[in-house]
Amino acid sequence: MSSGKILITTRSFRKTPGQHQQILLDAGYEVVNSPYDRACTAAELAELIVGMDGAILGVDEVTAEVFAAADNLKVVSRYGVGIDSVDVDAASAHGIVVTNTPGGNSNSVAELTITLMLALARNIPLHDRNSRKDEWGLVKGRELAGSTLGILGMGRIGQRVAEIAHVFGITLLFHDPYPPGDAFMHRIPCELSTMEHIISESDFVSLHLPLLPETQNLLNADTLATMKSTAYLVNTARGGLVDEAALYNALSAGKLAGAAFDVFEEEPPRSNPLVALPNFITTPHIGSATLQTTLRMGLMASQNALAVLTGAPCEYVINPGTYTWQKE
Repeated sequence: MSSGKILITTRSFRKTPGQHQQILLDAGYEVVNSPYDRACTAAELAELIVGMDGAILGVDEVTAEVFAAADNLKVVSRYGVGIDSVDVDAASAHGIVVTNTPGGNSNSVAELTITLMLALARNIPLHDRNSRKDEWGLVKGRELAGSTLGILGMGRIGQRVAEIAHVFGITLLFHDPYPPGDAFMHRIPCELSTMEHIISESDFVSLHLPLLPETQNLLNADTLATMKSTAYLVNTARGGLVDEAALYNALSAGKLAGAAFDVFEEEPPRSNPLVALPNFITTPHIGSATLQTTLRMGLMASQNALAVLTGAPCEYVINPGTYTWQKE
């Protein structure tokens, strides 16, 4: 007899076999996969959520409309860290627990960040395109060693970026209202600084921040104007942190050497002029797209959902006031 139904929307979870799927079946739950090969809109999710006991979701639009339609839902288990796509207040109002998977994608996003820095510094996409056209010229790049990297947001991902960057011989600056502990600071030499100093003095600026009202368009025409003309901007965090129109103007005018984004305000970035610029690199939100991360985050997401559904301890509850175990 089925224990209930769990909706799965995130594509990598569905398409990668592993223990993350098996433990749901072993627990007696019917797994219901989204028919969409992409994130769901609020309207689509509101239809799919009916009759579900739990939902393992990606970057779908989880709005108040969705929670109002959820007639049996007990838990939304986010496959990922960010919860800016989830109306947590609405979830709490309906007594629905929200969980996430912090740390599950830290290494993969950090490695992509360093990869994009290298690609920008050595003009890898440009040289690849030219080589395929038998244009065997070269454009001089720069080495990472001896450069300064400014990290905005020193959570798990930011710390992992710092660890890898340290190996390259990069000087590290960072800004975060909640800096890492002394143990990390002693192990990885890095300097806590103001955001203004980091933006104006760094050769590379890397964003690892949540999208909040206070971080919306944090990098705008004014802040971008204070960056070095030889500097690079990397965003593997959230679309909306950067004013994309202002960035286009800075890049096209040569006021910034280059930028690389894995995330955009609108995804996919249809008709976005940034993607046509030769000094701009884009990847299709692949920060967590590794086999190891899929298995790690998938297992965490399934364990979170099952813990809430069975009343077991769960470490990663976003709105603990809704969770009976947390109250006891």
